[in-house]
Amino acid sequence: KNAGKVEKDFNQAKQIIEKTFGNKHPQYAESLQNLALVYIETKKLQEALSFLNQAESIWQAKLGEQNIHIAKISSLKGDAHIKNANLQEAEKNYERAKTLYAQIFGDRYEGYIKTISKLGRVYYIQKNYDKANQALTQSTD
Repeated sequence: KNAGKVEKDFNQAKQIIEKTFGNKHPQYAESLQNLALVYIETKKLQEALSFLNQAESIWQAKLGEQNIHIAKISSLKGDAHIKNANLQEAEKNYERAKTLYAQIFGDRYEGYIKTISKLGRVYYIQKNYDKANQALTQSTD
């Protein structure tokens, strides 16, 4: 019930931002990411991934391949794939986020550490306990 109102409000905001700034503006990309979060939580995963891909294209056009926004989007894509039990895609996206966070901020950055924890969860679900333990140990060092 509450998610429906949030979705409606975020859709309305997206429309206003699109009319005001156009659909290539970073504010529009942010609105797509906000809606993707709602869609991930409500398990509308194809919609979430579609919006994340659109947002990624906007950020790449504005800032290139390596920026914090691409790292965040990669992590969100991993979240969507894990909810969809697509562990290979989740791992791929979390690895991309981890690499970007490390390149931009180093391995002490909060986003990097959270991503390592998410990778640990993927490895655990895959029953790769050694890698899971390694990731979780690394995230708590």
